[in-house]
Amino acid sequence: MAEEGPSNFDLESKLNKQINGLIKLSNDFNNLQIKLNEEKEKSVNLEKKNQSLEIELKEIKKTDDLYNKRLSNLSVKLDNLIFEYVNFVKIENKWNEINSGYKCCDNNLYTNKPTGNY
Repeated sequence: MAEEGPSNFDLESKLNKQINGLIKLSNDFNNLQIKLNEEKEKSVNLEKKNQSLEIELKEIKKTDDLYNKRLSNLSVKLDNLIFEYVNFVKIENKWNEINSGYKCCDNNLYTNKPTGNY
């Protein structure tokens, strides 16, 4: 007797399962490709945004450096102006010398420590 193989129904059933499995794999593959393309787009957009932010950061640093230099220069100028105009010179009391032998007026002025009031 010849061995009987699987029936046509069994073979068709297995073939349908394999076809359905291949279709599912194909759909999954297509979905993964779509997700991959979306992620690539996101990556490109993030890279562009990153470059834009780096350029903006460089401009901010440049502006900050210029501001700090300007502020430093103004501080130095202000310090120089303060020291230029506030230059105290000690003047000795010369009124005692006027009293020695010369009377400037008839008023009896207090000349030892002149303060404007006597």
